[in-house]
Amino acid sequence: MTESGWMGRPRSYWVGRLRQDVFDVIIIGGGITGAGIAREASLAGLRVAVLEAADFASGTSSRSTKLIHGGLRYLAQGHVRLVREAGSERAVLRSLAPHLVEPVPFLLPIYKGMQHGKLAMSTAIWLYDRLAGVVKAERRRVLSAGQLLESHPKLTKTGLQGGVLYHEYVTDDARLTLSTLQSASEWGAVVLNDCPVKKLLTADGKLCGVVAHDLVSGQPIVVSGRTVVNAAGPWIENVLELEDLPGEKSENSAGQLAAATRQNDMLDRVSNDAILSRARNSATSRVTHSRGIHLSFDAARFPLPHALAVQTPDGRLVFLIPKGDITYIGTTDQRYDGDLAHPEVPSGEIDYLLNIANGLRPDLRLTPSDVIGIWSGVRPLVAEHNLRKGKNDTKDVSREDEIWVSPAGLITIAGGKLTAYRKMAERVLLTLREQLDHLGDWQRRDELSASLPLYGAKTIPSAHIESWWQKEVQRLTDRHALTEADASALLHRYGDRVEAVLACGSAKRLVPSVPLLEAEIPYMIQHEQANHLDDIIGRRTELGRFRGLQLRELITLVSQRMAPLLGWTEAVRRQEVERSLRECHFS
Repeated sequence: MTESGWMGRPRSYWVGRLRQDVFDVIIIGGGITGAGIAREASLAGLRVAVLEAADFASGTSSRSTKLIHGGLRYLAQGHVRLVREAGSERAVLRSLAPHLVEPVPFLLPIYKGMQHGKLAMSTAIWLYDRLAGVVKAERRRVLSAGQLLESHPKLTKTGLQGGVLYHEYVTDDARLTLSTLQSASEWGAVVLNDCPVKKLLTADGKLCGVVAHDLVSGQPIVVSGRTVVNAAGPWIENVLELEDLPGEKSENSAGQLAAATRQNDMLDRVSNDAILSRARNSATSRVTHSRGIHLSFDAARFPLPHALAVQTPDGRLVFLIPKGDITYIGTTDQRYDGDLAHPEVPSGEIDYLLNIANGLRPDLRLTPSDVIGIWSGVRPLVAEHNLRKGKNDTKDVSREDEIWVSPAGLITIAGGKLTAYRKMAERVLLTLREQLDHLGDWQRRDELSASLPLYGAKTIPSAHIESWWQKEVQRLTDRHALTEADASALLHRYGDRVEAVLACGSAKRLVPSVPLLEAEIPYMIQHEQANHLDDIIGRRTELGRFRGLQLRELITLVSQRMAPLLGWTEAVRRQEVERSLRECHFS
């Protein structure tokens, strides 16, 4: 049996570090927000611990539209700072992780009767380009109906008035999160998944650590720290509730361990499922939850020569994006009060997206049976923005982030966007600096934050990446007898770490029709802390999102490869299969 690991070290090593070290900052939440804070704090020389209740990016950060974008529609809401910041961050993230962040031209068709006409949209995108500092080659072009149809001849012609060509950036959101966490670990951060925080520890009324529960070993872990950041995304209020539990005064690690031991019965009664499943949108809630779903199709069934952004009747934008051999569409935006870990997919929202797709391409006549992948995610929106501005519809709630600090010192960040995660981290660090009496090498962080490539991108040039890519594909196909498709898929997932991946096993596909190689399974377990089957199917690859309903055979084969590596019994293996099928919305 192989113990799962992180960055080439076994899980037990990282658990030992959590128990022994005293950290400057403990971050609760291993999504993109927590990952960004971890990287920035580590670059400043702070001792950082990240505790994730489930898997890294298992919440919102693997369920987005997979766009690094400025949020064009937010201009209409007056969020100029958000648009300027997110727009400029696109170029930064492209340079930090060029294998994960790729510019893609989008067509925005304008039809008669749309809320925003051709002049309004072209003017908005012109302003968007200037606010974001978009390079000249990627600035918007206004197109006539005839010019637009040259690029996309099968779009419905009725009422077409023209359109705008502009650029957004497509990413793999889960791997961007993973790469950011790996970068933090390179600078000393201790990162652990499947480790929910069950209690906050205080001394003299101030936070001094947490009690976590290692779901792999079944043991509690007391983690000592000077500050604690709540970056739990949709679950931030569940963490805030921990402050209301009876306090346990402790002056040192021994005292904290004794406190944790005395409260084992309480910890056992608070199940991980309960922590992950609760959602509250009450009048006193600080966050409003919004659900969005996405659908994917085989590109042969839904061919798109160009990515599209289309206005909906309620004034939002829905994106239709070709990506390799699939095409996906999203997202919806509905207030949500259900299960946060497993948000359902209502048939009405599937029909909503199909109607948009069929309205643009009526010749295709897409139906639910054409869908090969589904994902549903929950966005945590700051409810106070909503209440202050008297807005009830989640589409109108600001995506800006907000930070608040409790009397005991718990720093909570809510809201925000994937694109702006690095800037969100910067704002959290300003608060951390005050609590830590300016401990840290902040000049080093300022120098490296926007220039030091993420893990997997150290040897990838930020310019002329196409040439590097072609040479790497050729080298990999020659050296390992890979197909070009498999070589390209590996580069997208791992960047310049491909050779380390291939050193872990065979370069043969598990299933001939799916780009997943045998060598990737042990690599993800030993280097990326994949403890469960759906960690691989749903997040370390995009297969579960894009091809979920086609993966029954692959899921079984991957489970059979993981079982001996992680010591699963046959009963556990079957449970893992059922868990992954649920993640892929087979039910």
